[in-house]
Amino acid sequence: MESVPIEDTAMMESMGPIYDRSQEHLGSSDVAVIATRRRLIKLAQDLQQGVEPFPAAHPDLYRVRSAVKILPRDTSFLEGARELLLSRL
Repeated sequence: MESVPIEDTAMMESMGPIYDRSQEHLGSSDVAVIATRRRLIKLAQDLQQGVEPFPAAHPDLYRVRSAVKILPRDTSFLEGARELLLSRL
């Protein structure tokens, strides 16, 4: 029995109301949070204008998985792990 559906349901049912972030003060350590929120807002605005998000029409973008591999120090991760990252499950 998979627990994923149970966990998904638990998260949806226990989320509570949307948090008011209007008084929130983000700092320099929150750069990723700020960038993610801006991107989501832009995507939502584009969708309101009828512009579909690029990934929605490109399912091949989701064919990436995590990988573990020890690489030589002078090898970039993307180059050295490309085969593992793009291999089919």
